[in-house]
Amino acid sequence: MSDSRRAGFWLDTYLQYTQQSEAPTNYHMWSAISVIASCLQRKVWLNWGFFNIFPNLYIVLVGPPGTRKNTAIGIATSMADKVKNIHYIADSTTGASIVEELKLSLSSEATSINKHAEPIRHSSVTIVAEELSVFFIMDKDMMKWLTDWFDCKDKWEYKTKGRGTYPIEGEWVNLIGGATPTSFASTVSATAIGEGFASRLITVVEDAPRKLNARPKLTPEEVILYNNLTFDIQQIAALQGEFTLSIEADKWFTHWYEHPTPNPMKDDERFMGYFSRKHIHLLKTSMVISASISNNKIITLDHIQYALDILENTETRLSDAFGAAGRSVLATDIDDIMKLLKMHKRLAKEQVFGQIWRNVNPINLEHIFTVLKEAKAIKEEVIDAKVYYVWLKNLEDINMEDLPKKEEKCQT
Repeated sequence: MSDSRRAGFWLDTYLQYTQQSEAPTNYHMWSAISVIASCLQRKVWLNWGFFNIFPNLYIVLVGPPGTRKNTAIGIATSMADKVKNIHYIADSTTGASIVEELKLSLSSEATSINKHAEPIRHSSVTIVAEELSVFFIMDKDMMKWLTDWFDCKDKWEYKTKGRGTYPIEGEWVNLIGGATPTSFASTVSATAIGEGFASRLITVVEDAPRKLNARPKLTPEEVILYNNLTFDIQQIAALQGEFTLSIEADKWFTHWYEHPTPNPMKDDERFMGYFSRKHIHLLKTSMVISASISNNKIITLDHIQYALDILENTETRLSDAFGAAGRSVLATDIDDIMKLLKMHKRLAKEQVFGQIWRNVNPINLEHIFTVLKEAKAIKEEVIDAKVYYVWLKNLEDINMEDLPKKEEKCQT
């Protein structure tokens, strides 16, 4: 293989190829990152002293129906169709069935060599969960399974009741999924945050398709891009062995990690776990970025800074993704109303009710308006005897714990 990709930066080329798609650019970016990870599997790693870091990621695209989450996932995963030994698992499955797939995916022969010149066998799968909430409904213990799998244990055992123990050699699980804001808030509850599952997620939030395109047609140039991309993804899938940081990247990462920049989100209990694990997400993503550009398995300063840029771009919407998770009884309703007012800036009271009446009891609605006015998140205006509500500030600027505690009077 040549040192660099024939089509240049694979991710940039992929974004160029998908420019006619209605799905938001960030959806395409992270879907493509997931696909590269699915090709790398456990065949590559970054030695991190007491353990190895592998390029598996748990990525969730969050947005209302119609934001083209599944479109982005489908276009990206189809890129891996021509790659041998890529194991995709569809949603609507259980933890036990994933264990079976892990057993089946065990490489039949050594695909890489560790630093002791010993052959490495691995069990690598990528889960595609087009609707994450359905995926978790199928198995109430799925979050525990995924939390356990994230660290890619050398030896992992599945203990059954009455049927013995299933040992899994070199487990590696990658995840790409989609969720609506409501289903995500209900799925990733306070329990999920407390148990650490949420800290392992990269959430990519968008509000709408980036454009409408009734009849997308691939141009001859885009067909060429597709051919180049599918050729190069096979080259990426052939990579194996240890990744390293360049001297510059190592020095920069050390300073970045040991001298963190202030960020008020780090003090929010919903995000503490994520930020404590952010350096791991950064290194995993950096491996993918490096593999998308070159075969030399060296993470350069440019790679790691690029990875940080796209990670921090997703962080600006964390509050939108987790706005109602782990909060009070009315948090989901408050979150929905705030998003609606933020979008329109000013709405008449009956307009708000007309948008959310299916989900919010009218008695609760009056309390919510009172809460948001006291928090100075919205203000009330009366024009010609008609009540309007005006959005003032972001939901993340409101300390929900300091809001009036009147949930016991609310109707269900």
